[in-house]
Amino acid sequence: MDTPPFPLPGLRVLLVDAGQRRSPVIRLELIRLRCQLVDVLDLVAESDALALTLARQAPELLLIDCEQPTPALLAQL
Repeated sequence: MDTPPFPLPGLRVLLVDAGQRRSPVIRLELIRLRCQLVDVLDLVAESDALALTLARQAPELLLIDCEQPTPALLAQL
């Protein structure tokens, strides 16, 4: 694996998969960038878990993999 031009060592990232199924690719890129992936949350299986996970994990960056966020998803932010 090549060293990225701008690694982000230690950046705490929460990845949220909202049904697009690209999270494995995104996850590999976060690892390549040397981020600390605190969790991968599957919103299809756990639709109401985002607010609790944000409070518990306290990520520095939240990545939501979705085409268009729903009002229910946005309400959890």
